[in-house]
Amino acid sequence: MPRSNYSYFLSDYINLNFYVLFSAILLVIITGYFLFIDKVKGWGRVGPALIFAGGMLNLIERAFTGCVKDYLNFFGLFYYNIFDVLVSLGLAVFIFYYLKKDGK
Repeated sequence: MPRSNYSYFLSDYINLNFYVLFSAILLVIITGYFLFIDKVKGWGRVGPALIFAGGMLNLIERAFTGCVKDYLNFFGLFYYNIFDVLVSLGLAVFIFYYLKKDGK
C-alpha cells in the first residue's frame, strides 16, 4: 500500500506551483553546471543524469498529483519511491566519481 507524501521543503511558506517551478529551474542549472561547465567525463555524467531524472520525475508527480507516492517499503522503517532511489543512486555514483578523481 503506497504512502502519499504531501509535504515539501518550506511547504508552510510557499505554494506548490512556486516550489515545483523553482526546484525545476534549480535542478536544470545545477545539472547543466556539472555536465557542461565542470566537464565531468565517463561515469561522472551518470550521477548528475540520474539525479536530474529522479528529481524531475518527483517534481512531475508532485505537480500533477500534489503529492509523491512512496511505493517501496523497507521493513516498515522508511518508505521510498523509485524516483528517490534514482536520486540516491546518482548521488552515490557522483560522490564515488569525485573521490576517485581526487585520488589520482
